[in-house]
Amino acid sequence: MLIAYLALAGRIILVGCERCFVKNLSKYDSTVVAFWWFFLALLLYLPFAIYVWQTQGAIDFSFVPYTMIVTLIYAVAFVSYAYALKIS
Repeated sequence: MLIAYLALAGRIILVGCERCFVKNLSKYDSTVVAFWWFFLALLLYLPFAIYVWQTQGAIDFSFVPYTMIVTLIYAVAFVSYAYALKIS
């Protein structure tokens, strides 16, 4: 339960820093900002994926189509958000 609270606290802190971080990056192209934002998320997720792979022996990839749809929607929203910060 402690790790859930730590993850929640980390998420709250990162959401608070997100606007400042993206605002500083908004002088660049919004698609480039979105790419680096999602690439950083991939790098942060990778240790968890490796841990699951090592402990369970195999990863069930049945979630991938749903994840791609959600990621596409979120990416479009994030590019729009970065562009809105750029023009404001």
